[in-house]
Amino acid sequence: MKRHGSGQGADSPRSIVKADRSGRALLGLWTAVRGRHLRGEFVPLRQALKVCAKALWGLFTRVIMLGGSLVGGFTANEGASIAALWDFIVTFCRPRS
Repeated sequence: MKRHGSGQGADSPRSIVKADRSGRALLGLWTAVRGRHLRGEFVPLRQALKVCAKALWGLFTRVIMLGGSLVGGFTANEGASIAALWDFIVTFCRPRS
């Protein structure tokens, strides 16, 4: 027996909400580009590489979480706790610039 209104079809409320969110995001981006609100200054390559090098400490958190669970070293919950420990160590033990 097929149930109608189970929320699994293309016209389900969930899919309509997802489409509405995507449409709003694209509309906001289009408005920002068209209104020229996305103005910024040019960043030289050397400066961009320095910024990326500084960000590696924080980006390594994602490597711990995803890499450990994809390799099979630990579960996602264990990866999150190890990543939180890593963030604590980076925050309090790494010298600040």
